[in-house]
Amino acid sequence: MIGLALGALQFGTQALGAIGGFNSQNAAVAAQNRQAMKIYQQQLLMDHYKKVQAYDAFNKRKTRYANQVYNNQTAAQRAYFAEQQRQNEILKQAGFADQARMIGEQKALGKLAASGQQGRSAARNMALTSAAFGRAGAVQQEKLRTGVSMMNERNRETRRKLQIANETAYLNVGAIPTFGPGRVAPMQQEGPSELGLYAQLGGAALSGFDAYNKYKNYDPSI
Repeated sequence: MIGLALGALQFGTQALGAIGGFNSQNAAVAAQNRQAMKIYQQQLLMDHYKKVQAYDAFNKRKTRYANQVYNNQTAAQRAYFAEQQRQNEILKQAGFADQARMIGEQKALGKLAASGQQGRSAARNMALTSAAFGRAGAVQQEKLRTGVSMMNERNRETRRKLQIANETAYLNVGAIPTFGPGRVAPMQQEGPSELGLYAQLGGAALSGFDAYNKYKNYDPSI
């Protein structure tokens, strides 16, 4: 009986130690895996937050770009309109000048005709008068052509400035946010092998059996 009791005690002690160690190692590995996953989840949340911020900033820059392009276009349209108004005023004044010149020419020629001059002298004076008014008209036409040319040049400069302003606004938008590969989930550590536990339990059984064999014939009364 003593041998059986000692064998059972030996087996139980070693078995409990083996099971306790096995469970302790499993608990430690599980805690380590949980901590690794917790850190991983926090990192994923931070990555997501950074992406949201990046896209939000990009969308705001795009909105500012659209507003800036609209403002640039509006300013250009005002410049074009001002040029057209200026040209319209020049044309109106030129029309008045043409009418005044024609009236003046007719009056001058009428005076010459009423003066009673005849012959070559009268013809020469009338030709000189018409030529003078014709030169004035040619000067006026040249002014109009120059005005149109200057208007076109100013409009080209407005278009050039508009293009530069739009390109500058576009550069401020920047490239769409890009991100590298996503994070890789941490490797989950494996706990101790159950085969090892079985081996330890087998060893405990052998130790218990050895103790039993050693003390099975023990008689304390001898």
